Amino acid sequence: SLEKTAIEKSVWLNTWYFLPCFARQYYLTGDKSCLREIMAFIRKWAAENPVPPDLPQYFATRKYNWRDMQVAWRTQNLAWTFFLGQHGYTVAQRRELLGLMEVHARVLLAYFGRQPLHENNHQSHAATAMLYAALLFPDLPEAAALKERALVILNHHLDQAFYADGNSIELTPGYYPFFASVFRDAYLLCRANHAPLPLRCEERLK
Repeated sequence: SLEKTAIEKSVWLNTWYFLPCFARQYYLTGDKSCLREIMAFIRKWAAENPVPPDLPQYFATRKYNWRDMQVAWRTQNLAWTFFLGQHGYTVAQRRELLGLMEVHARVLLAYFGRQPLHENNHQSHAATAMLYAALLFPDLPEAAALKERALVILNHHLDQAFYADGNSIELTPGYYPFFASVFRDAYLLCRANHAPLPLRCEERLK
C-alpha cells in the first residue's frame, strides 16, 4: 500500500536501513533478542517478497523491491547485519542469511551489471554494493563478475561524474556525504581485501 501512497516510506522499509542497528546492539551488548528481531523481520519480508521469476520483465516495471537502489541498499545492510551479529547467529541462521546474500548478488548483477555506463549516483552506489558482496562473500557464484563490473563502473564515475573542481555533475550538494561514503567504502573494501583500488579514488576523496 505504501508503494502507491508514500513511496519513500515503502523504500525505507524495503531497504532494511534499520537492521544493522539491531545487529550493532547485539554486538555491543550480546543481547540475542536483537538477532531474533532481525531474523523474524527478514523471514517475513522474504516470504512476502519472493524474487520475481522473470527478472528482465520485472525490471521494466515501476515496482521497487527487486530493482534499482533497493537491492543495493539491502545488500549493504545485509552485510553489516551478518558480520555484526555473526557470533550470535546459529549455523542455520548464518546459512539462511548467506542464501539471501547470494540472491541479492545475482539480482544486483542482473540489474546493474548490464546497464550502459552513465553518471547517475544510483549506479556508482550499486557498484560499491557489488564490492560488498564480492569481497566480503568471496564464495558467491557471481563474486568474480561482481568485482570486475563494480570496478569498471566505479572507474567510470570517478572519471566522468565530477567536474575538475570536485563538484558532481548532478549538481546536488546535499548528496556529498553520500557520494563520499560510496567511494570511501569502495576504497576501504578494496584496500582491505587486496583488490585493485578504483582509479582516481584517493584523488576524488581528497
